[in-house]
Amino acid sequence: VSGMGDSAPRIDTRALPGCPVGIVTDPQRLGQILTNLVGNALKFSPAGEHVGLEAGPGTEDQIVFNVRDHGPGIPDSEHSKIFERFAQADSEATRNTHGVGLGLYITRELATAMGGTVSLISAPGAGSTFLVTIPVAGPAAPREPAPLSEAVRSG
Repeated sequence: VSGMGDSAPRIDTRALPGCPVGIVTDPQRLGQILTNLVGNALKFSPAGEHVGLEAGPGTEDQIVFNVRDHGPGIPDSEHSKIFERFAQADSEATRNTHGVGLGLYITRELATAMGGTVSLISAPGAGSTFLVTIPVAGPAAPREPAPLSEAVRSG
């Protein structure tokens, strides 16, 4: 949160009951994921509105991070599209913001490389909640971080 500069006071953080007290993961990738999602939440929420960042227990040795905003929401028809490369939801809010549509794509790629997932709960007028689920002990694969797909490295 401290890396979000002047916007940090707008971010409400909370560890939910049962949240793991520590995890073994790539801190840079996790930081990039959360910074991107919190940055989007701040960008799409009305000025002065707070956004939420929660960490809680998942199932079977997982941790779940929830990033919640008070933005315009995303219609069901756009949910899968926004995770594609160079895609953004088609709404007045996205037409008036800057970006090339890589943030959520990279977020999904990073979470997948960490053995996790990203999902979305949203509806028009109701804001959005992005959920990132990753293993508490990292992926079962090699000790070295998994390589990013060529699309993320060159994107």
